[in-house]
Amino acid sequence: MEIKKKTIIILTLSLALVVIAVMLISRLADKETSKIPVDVPKASTTIPLPSGKTRDSYANISNPNDLDEIKKTFSNFVGEAIKADISETGIKTIKFIDAKGMPITLAAVSSSIGITIPRTLSNLIEDKEYDIFYCSSGGGKKDYGFVLYAKSAVGRSLDEKDYNEIAKQVRQWESSMLRDLHPLLFPGIFSSKANLDQELLFRDGKARFAEVQMPDGTKNSINYKQLGDPVVIASTLDCLEKGIGYFFDTEE
Repeated sequence: MEIKKKTIIILTLSLALVVIAVMLISRLADKETSKIPVDVPKASTTIPLPSGKTRDSYANISNPNDLDEIKKTFSNFVGEAIKADISETGIKTIKFIDAKGMPITLAAVSSSIGITIPRTLSNLIEDKEYDIFYCSSGGGKKDYGFVLYAKSAVGRSLDEKDYNEIAKQVRQWESSMLRDLHPLLFPGIFSSKANLDQELLFRDGKARFAEVQMPDGTKNSINYKQLGDPVVIASTLDCLEKGIGYFFDTEE
């Protein structure tokens, strides 16, 4: 009996040692595993730039509150010579950004260059997403245009009802569109109130358009087209179609 007790004690101790050894080995393995480096994605520090194609020209505004600086930058854009680098598309754009690469608001740009967008329409469009551009019309001359984008609805996707409301507001804008947009569409041309107060008759064609009597007696036009979310406006049909093709890769 005494021998059996000793044997049981020895077996119990041996088993306990084995269990302890297994536990120690397991803990050591866990420690080694914790030393293996894990590839954790780093937070991006890239400053976001306004959306647009790489051919866009970014104009840096050092002080977004300095309307004179924005106005001067736009004047330089209007006065610059047309270069060969726009020959492929026939179009050049400008995007105003601050020192951090963030877009200057449409409200600031509008105030600086003297254009007006009706409040009922401005409430429906994005303030930090818009496009201003010119088209080469030959002989060193330019036609101008810009694009407005519908403001995202809170908690839902934009739908046909939203687009119809924008279309309604743009239609109501037609009577004052020349007065409100001439510094952008016809920069430096109109100075007479009588010319600006001319009655415009908009009609449907390839786009919605109205003839404009210019101060020198020639005729030009205002043309616009809504493509659901965006509304493209330009001083000629050709420039309008170039703008649509450039920004939206859509053949008209």
